[in-house]
Amino acid sequence: MRVGKYFYAGLIILLCAASLVLFGFRWHVPVEDFFGQPYSIGEDGKVKIDGHEPSSEAHVMQQEDGQQFVQSSEELDIRGTKKRILSVYGEGIARSKPDFGVLKINITAKGKTSYEALQNNNWVQERMLRFLKNRKISKDQVSTEGFKLYKEEEGFVLKNDLSLRVDVVDIGKLIDGLITAGVSSIKAIEFGIEDYELLLKESIKKAVLNAQSKAEALLTPLEMELGNVESVKVIEVQKVPADIGSAYQITGEGYMKGCIILPKEIVIKTRIETRFEY
Repeated sequence: MRVGKYFYAGLIILLCAASLVLFGFRWHVPVEDFFGQPYSIGEDGKVKIDGHEPSSEAHVMQQEDGQQFVQSSEELDIRGTKKRILSVYGEGIARSKPDFGVLKINITAKGKTSYEALQNNNWVQERMLRFLKNRKISKDQVSTEGFKLYKEEEGFVLKNDLSLRVDVVDIGKLIDGLITAGVSSIKAIEFGIEDYELLLKESIKKAVLNAQSKAEALLTPLEMELGNVESVKVIEVQKVPADIGSAYQITGEGYMKGCIILPKEIVIKTRIETRFEY
């Protein structure tokens, strides 16, 4: 009789275990994710939202231009405690008027011999340097960028490319004087600022504040508070060039008399990722 009781008890336990294997089992955890969707843990041990497994990019919002600007996730710290992380992307733009310009100058000289072409180039370059000296501009502000001497059917051609760095306010008057000195062309004008780092820091600061503002705007309607900053990472720094292209081909003395130059602003755009606890 005792053997029969044990046999039937074992059989019942075996049948219960078999039913669990055959029909599966699930238990539900009364937790909601960041966007209020209930999720559960199934027999495979994976988290599912409305019966579907979420990916790591499940909680991502994008701007109209397609750039991701916010993402929420759950992570474990070194103690194994769950913490919610909100990743927000911010953009900062800083602008400044340029305080110096670089003129790209070309002197083209010709001669029946290479020596004659070189002498003609030197004559123009010396006139140019005398003019700059009278304007209290040091020859140290002039540098050679290219020098090419080659032969053609009628003789030799020498192309001498120079760059001249000067204050922005002097550019218009300098162009007139350079033309008079005999330069062949002003190939381009580039603008810059002395304290680039200061403008960069301003754009980073604005990007951080922009990310914080987005995070607060997202959490405040949900009556949630923004926590500590987990990390800040600069993703991209873009300098918008303030250049004027090849616009000045000189055809004769006085061609650019009274030239007015209107430099563009220098713009630096910075994009960052800031991770907040919430």
